[in-house]
Amino acid sequence: MRLLLAFTAALALAASGPCEEPGRPAEERFVAGELIVGFAPDSPIERALAGSGGALEGNAALAEGLAALSREVGVPLAARQLTSGGELLLAVDRDALVEECLRRLRANPNVERAERLAQPATILPSPREELRVVLRPGSEAGRQAAAARQAGEPTPALASLASLLLPDHPAHPTARLAAETEVVLTLDLEALTLDLATRLEARPDVRSVELNRIAEAFG
Repeated sequence: MRLLLAFTAALALAASGPCEEPGRPAEERFVAGELIVGFAPDSPIERALAGSGGALEGNAALAEGLAALSREVGVPLAARQLTSGGELLLAVDRDALVEECLRRLRANPNVERAERLAQPATILPSPREELRVVLRPGSEAGRQAAAARQAGEPTPALASLASLLLPDHPAHPTARLAAETEVVLTLDLEALTLDLATRLEARPDVRSVELNRIAEAFG
């Protein structure tokens, strides 16, 4: 069923307490990085599913279709589950997303080192990923960070700094100051999910897009 994952997560939430930062109203909460997508009958992905009887594992045609879709939307995607209605539960491949960010950062002349920061364990996927970035001494990014530190947070310099380190990135990176020559970049997986839903809805090979909403458990 479509809400199987979300409802299962909700039962776990009821048993162990709320998940990290339930800032949205209950009716608006969704799993960050996941979308339920129905593909048009003549689309490569739908044909791949039909040709394999709905199998996801070992489906080379599906993998090829998802790889093409990922390139076109600029976000690495993976198939997690097929719903009873024939839609695919798609998830952002977080490891691939972070690795691509690290590759870009390490090639950036403003950056000396970059690494992924571990996120606290949560029942549902975290709404963010964080990257620790050590800035190169004398770089433009280093000067912007120093200006932001002097002015105090928040400041437009931090928005400019995030854009300088990861320009035009779909995960809406934001920067915060850390140690003397360090910043932490935060990738917003919720914003990325909403943007991705809008972009997929506009595609002719997609017939429906839904957020994987979190059902509330009562009692």
